[in-house]
Amino acid sequence: MSHDPTPFDPYLSPAVPDVPDAPTSGTNRRPGWLTALCVVAIVIGVLGAMNGLFGVIGVLAGPRLQAAFAPRVQAGPGVANEIEKIQQQFQAEMNQVQNKYFVGLLVASLLRVVVAVALVLGGVMSLNLKPNGRTILLVACGVGILYELGVSVLLQSLINMEMTAAMNSFFESLVETLPKGPGGGPPPEIFLNIMKGSIVFGFAIQYVFAAIKIAFYLWGLIYLQREAIRALFDAPGPGVAKFA
Repeated sequence: MSHDPTPFDPYLSPAVPDVPDAPTSGTNRRPGWLTALCVVAIVIGVLGAMNGLFGVIGVLAGPRLQAAFAPRVQAGPGVANEIEKIQQQFQAEMNQVQNKYFVGLLVASLLRVVVAVALVLGGVMSLNLKPNGRTILLVACGVGILYELGVSVLLQSLINMEMTAAMNSFFESLVETLPKGPGGGPPPEIFLNIMKGSIVFGFAIQYVFAAIKIAFYLWGLIYLQREAIRALFDAPGPGVAKFA
């Protein structure tokens, strides 16, 4: 009678037969910075599309919108007619600026919509690691830089200078027209300085936002061309990609 050479031990786990290791399947892992880039691109794209559409409406209906939102100053009957003439002159100067840059503003608004749509499309596709998504996002970032430099900086600067001249003339005429009573509030010069300061501050905010977007687009161009990121999008099938 044969005996098992290995004694039975109830506390040992049963032996598992040796089998070849099964290939592990996985999915490409998306780096966190790539996710952040795509999300920010989508947000900028959505806001840019809305801004561009409102810009098209504003250019096409500019004179009527300016007339509706033109500043109105209440004054006594003695100076009402003179203030009304100043407001009409200001409105005419604003309409002149609008007409002078009508084509540029319309094209800029339409281009803003195109760049915005490309940012949203490229961002969504890149989140899913679609190879075309990276290409679209690269093109959108490159065109976005040119757009911000050409429109937000150059074109807007020309418009801002002419608008500033018209507004300064308007406010200075108001200061000369308003009565200078001894006890009727702050001196008109303070009002003039406050309004001029608010105009300068508003224009400065435009340039700050343009600089932030240019920096973001530059970072997107550099990051999307890194070797690890390109390999992540060019991967033919599932696998684990190294982080960038």
